Order: sequence, then structure tokens, then C-alpha cells
Amino acid sequence: MSAENNLLIKLNETLLYAKQQLSTALCKLNTEGEIDVSQNDLSIITQKLNLVMDKVYRDMANEFSTIKEAIKNERKELQNSSQSVATHSNTLRERFLSRENQ
Repeated sequence: MSAENNLLIKLNETLLYAKQQLSTALCKLNTEGEIDVSQNDLSIITQKLNLVMDKVYRDMANEFSTIKEAIKNERKELQNSSQSVATHSNTLRERFLSRENQ
């Protein structure tokens, strides 16, 4: 499951990078005069955007966990199915060998 954990870590790193980029872009807009807000308002806007992005991350992480669980269950079913096939194959082989020996 380390691949799944690595994916979540990468998702978190991407979110942090996106937050930094948003904050930088907002500050740049403000300093270039494209928007005119106080530092306090800019801080509030940045905080609100960060909260929204955190919510997006949580939603994505929940969906990812659901998908991860479905994959785990699918693997388990495939493993059980292959074990069943192997058991059936061994049974048929034993029957065949016992007929050959008779």
C-alpha cells in the first residue's frame, strides 16, 4: 500500500504548491494595482482560499480511499478466485492421475 500512500503525499504536496501559487498571484495582483485591497483583506481572501483548497483535498482523499478500498476488495476477490481455480485444477489432476493408476 505504499504506492497509495505516496500518491496521497504527492497530492498533499501539490495542494501546498497550489496554495503558495495562489497567494503569490494574489499579492502580485495587489502590488501591480490590478486589484486594490488592504493587506488585511488580502490575508482574509488567502485564508478563505486555503480553507476551500483544504476541503477539496479532504474530498479527494476520501474519494481516493474509497477507490483504494474497492481495488483492495477486487484484488482479494481475484486472489480467492485464483485459489479456487487452483484447488479445482488440483482436484481434476488428482482424479486424472488416480484413473491412470487404476
